[in-house]
Amino acid sequence: MNEIPEGMREVMIMKEMKGGEIQNLEEHSCRMRYLLGRFISYGGDRAVREMAERLLQEGEKQAELLLHTAECYYEENGSATSASERLHLHKNSLLYRMKRLYQLLGIEKDTAFVREFYVRLLLEYWNQIF
Repeated sequence: MNEIPEGMREVMIMKEMKGGEIQNLEEHSCRMRYLLGRFISYGGDRAVREMAERLLQEGEKQAELLLHTAECYYEENGSATSASERLHLHKNSLLYRMKRLYQLLGIEKDTAFVREFYVRLLLEYWNQIF
């Protein structure tokens, strides 16, 4: 009985997230949304608020530019070529922005999965507050 309210809170957080239903945890995007929902529901918002504050030290416009670049990059499944075409940027400019974002967040030495997880988490948070 004690787990029911906790489970409902998780479900409500996951329902409000972008991306639709989580149907198959074998699928990368579904697994990512599931992990984000779990992370948020168990108090991970403090970590993401700290990342947002670090990013905002660069200025709100720069933060939005870097996050928009990352959002396009991940929507294109990590394809720098597709994302750069979509953003009308040179591929190296896109890669520089991604590297700069990782540096600002302090995650440049983490694995690609961890970087994507934190950036997607930050995107969810950012879209809720702005």
